[in-house]
Amino acid sequence: MTFHCIASVAQRQTIKLLEASCRDRQITFNLINPQKIDYTSDSHLPLAGDLLYRASTIQSGCKDAGIAEAFLLNDKVTTFYHSFERSLTRHVSSFVVHQKANLPTPKTIPRLSCHRASLKKYVDYVGGFPVIIKATGGSHGIGVMKVDSMESLISIIDYLHLTHENIILRQFIDVSTSARLIVLGQQVVASLEYAAPDDDFRSNIGNFPNVTAKEFPAPIQDLAVKATLALGIDFGGVDILIDNNGQLFITEVNFPCNFARAQKTCDIDIAGLMIDFLLQKSNLPARA
Repeated sequence: MTFHCIASVAQRQTIKLLEASCRDRQITFNLINPQKIDYTSDSHLPLAGDLLYRASTIQSGCKDAGIAEAFLLNDKVTTFYHSFERSLTRHVSSFVVHQKANLPTPKTIPRLSCHRASLKKYVDYVGGFPVIIKATGGSHGIGVMKVDSMESLISIIDYLHLTHENIILRQFIDVSTSARLIVLGQQVVASLEYAAPDDDFRSNIGNFPNVTAKEFPAPIQDLAVKATLALGIDFGGVDILIDNNGQLFITEVNFPCNFARAQKTCDIDIAGLMIDFLLQKSNLPARA
């Protein structure tokens, strides 16, 4: 059996953790650089019973990763997708799926134009200023902007359209912390609390955010599991905001996600749990 990991050199921590877990279980670890695949050869293709995980995120700039994953997938390989058909499809943004599933999300406008009257209507719909503007595709808070006036909103939208960014507008949820819950199958296996710095409204920013391990109440964990399963996946990092009234808002489900930070902070072998889950899903015993 082989565990095929699609990852670029930027995922060093993730690669190291998954490789060690495979070694402990006597599973061959095969690292696949998505930028170096030979699409004329089938030598890369996983065999029946193999495991496959794409560690590189398309949002982080490694667009080759998604293409490589589609090329490598087949209906005999085990993944975190619920089905082979799901693995070959690209879901729309997670908030659309969650809205359709009646799960709580911030009010969101999925696409913005420069039309002034429409912008005014959209701002009123999400609850007025301040609002959040997000240029999709960023990570660590990059591309997320808090806007306090129509003048600022118009100028920002004009610029982002010039750069051909896809922009969403969201309701501003006033919180100082946020929750990141790592979901595997039907349970939360680790969770973190992110705290925003004094001079920023974003809690998950930069490469070294302020995080602590925290176990959240059952309703928050249940919501994280529902948010992940609604996307047709068995693994994900779920971001949830909790306002001052205790109301919950799913902002995003990250798949793949940076589980290495949670593994280190929570001292939980998430990589090992991931491998064991895929082994169980493939009906083969773990050999730890």
